[in-house]
Amino acid sequence: MKKTQRIGVYGFCTYQGSIIAIQKKRGPFKGKLDLPGGKIEHREDHIKALKRELSEELGLTKKDFEIGNILGVWEDHSRHIWEGQEHDEHIIALVYGVKVFDINLDFKEEKGDSEKIFLIQKSDTTHPKTNIFQQVLDFYNSNI
Repeated sequence: MKKTQRIGVYGFCTYQGSIIAIQKKRGPFKGKLDLPGGKIEHREDHIKALKRELSEELGLTKKDFEIGNILGVWEDHSRHIWEGQEHDEHIIALVYGVKVFDINLDFKEEKGDSEKIFLIQKSDTTHPKTNIFQQVLDFYNSNI
């Protein structure tokens, strides 16, 4: 079994009263909605990592969004089979509030694991979500 600990930074992105989500196109969370964001590279500042991820996954430029305060830190422990190997992952997610001013909802990430961009409401129960995204939505629904 491969044991992994990942630290990532994610944006809880709002746009015109909706929440922006990405649909995973590969990996163990394929088909699920997730927050835009991802891995912090070695020696990369976490805010720069978030800006990079928002650019890669949503096609945003620095004029298209504003990063606000950190909303919190969430964790997920996940066991799954991926590419024929059993994985035990511990994911630590730093989540920031992000206000988006402009977005092309038809943007497609060329490389990476983001399939499609969705706008959802905070009460969405239609789409399956990653555990971290669901935890953040639950927090948002009970506190904001």
